[in-house]
Formats: sequence, C-alpha cells, structure tokens
Amino acid sequence: MAKNNRQEKALELIRCLSSDLGLRVEAPKVINDSSYICIRVNQSLLARVKLFDESFNDSSRVYREVRVASFLADCGAPVVQFAQGIEPGPYKIDNSFIMLLRFETLTKQQVLHYEVGKSLSACHQYLKSYGEPLPNYLDDINLCFNHLKGFKDRTFLSSRDYGFLTNIGGALIEKVIAWKVENPTKEYQPLHGDPHLGNILNTKNGLLWCDFESVCYGPVEWDLSSLPETALESFQFDSKLLETMRLLRSWVVAAWCWMYYERSQDKKDAATFHLERLKKSLI
Repeated sequence: MAKNNRQEKALELIRCLSSDLGLRVEAPKVINDSSYICIRVNQSLLARVKLFDESFNDSSRVYREVRVASFLADCGAPVVQFAQGIEPGPYKIDNSFIMLLRFETLTKQQVLHYEVGKSLSACHQYLKSYGEPLPNYLDDINLCFNHLKGFKDRTFLSSRDYGFLTNIGGALIEKVIAWKVENPTKEYQPLHGDPHLGNILNTKNGLLWCDFESVCYGPVEWDLSSLPETALESFQFDSKLLETMRLLRSWVVAAWCWMYYERSQDKKDAATFHLERLKKSLI
C-alpha cells in the first residue's frame, strides 16, 4: 500500500507513542486506511490511529469504542482483543487518538456467511447486557446528511449527482422515522453499527469482530443491512424495513466516500458503486 500524507502522519504518531511507552517497533506497516488507519507495529501489536479531522471530531466516539470493545472482550465475545500487558488507550497525541490491540494472524480459510451471522448474533446478545447508554443509530446518519449538505468541494461529483444524493438521503431518513412512528412497539437493541465483512477478521482464533466506532442503539435491520442475505439465518427481521435499510446503508457509504473521494482508490470505487446502486434501485 503506497503511503500518503495521512499514513505518514499516523506512522509518525506511532513512532512517538512507541518511544514514550518503550514499545518495540519492527518495520511498521499500514494494513488498512479508512476511518482509522491500522498499523502493524510488530508481530504481536496492532495500532488503530484516528487522525484529527475538523469535519468529524467527536472524541467521545473513541472512548466509547474502547469501553464497548473492552466489555465485549471481557465477556468472551468474538472480538479482537486489546493489547496484553499494556494500557490499550486511547492515547491522545496532537488531537489524534491511538488504540493498541493484539495483532491477529489471518487464515486463508473460506469464510462462511452463516458463521458471520452467528458471530454477529453472539455480539448482539452480549451487548444487551452493556450498561451504558448508546447513541441512536440515526445520529450518525443525520451527521452524514448534514455534512453532505455543507459539502463544498464537489470537484468529482456532478451537481446532478449531488442533488440526487441529497434528496434521496433526506427521503430515506424520513421513511425510517415514519416507520418507527407506525411501529412503536418494534424493539431497538444495541448494535455494532457497521458490521460489513471488512470488519470481521478470519483469524487463527476464529472469526473476530473489530471497529466498534459506530456502536449504537437501533433496529436490528440496521446491522443486517451490512450483511449478505446468506448471513441472516440467525436473525428475525422485517423484510420491508431491511430493504429500506439496505438503501440507506448504500446512501451513507456513497455520501461519506464522495466526501473523502481522494483519500484512496477504495473510497473512489465505493463512492461510484453505491451511487450507481442507488440510481438503479430508485430511478
């Protein structure tokens, strides 16, 4: 993976923290660059770096993620463990945050989708006993919508597509709000928030979930909207609501990826893919 300014900054922060803590650094390598930048520090240590971003700077999310992930790990849930023998963080440096986790060795064994569903269902069950309040799932969606409305640098997004995304986002949000009004007895529950297949690792210790930054409280269909149909065997759900949630999920991914279009090729590909998916479904 070619380094960019974000990744260079993250690596600089890791070197600084490692020096302060006396950690061994062995050819640190960026293995993922998304909301967080994940860096393998050595053979047993992984760092997740949340760089300061003026447009999306809510430190409470970072601390909540650590509390939730620590709770799940202590319960024995199928999640990536924090680093052993050292405070996992978050460490704050230059308004950025770093968490330290155990580096997991991945396997090449095929991931069965129904096992992914079972694993997420197990996390849901453990989360139900989590005692602290969680944000409503619509909080992040509304945040995304407000950022999109204020998005100024639309070099890569046509005015027509920008208008489409803005209008569709508003309509989908109104639709799920109306659904809740019409179904007041539908139970909400704690959710991972973003359980796509990139956030579950196939390791020598089994399937392990990571990235609880978007943990929230909402209808189970919001989590299920990230999974393929073949992973839903372990759940009871409203099919019509799930259909709407899948569109809303595509909208969220499209909106964020267009706003961060130049960050990586993956962002460019996802921005285009989900915009076209929405057009095919709704036009």
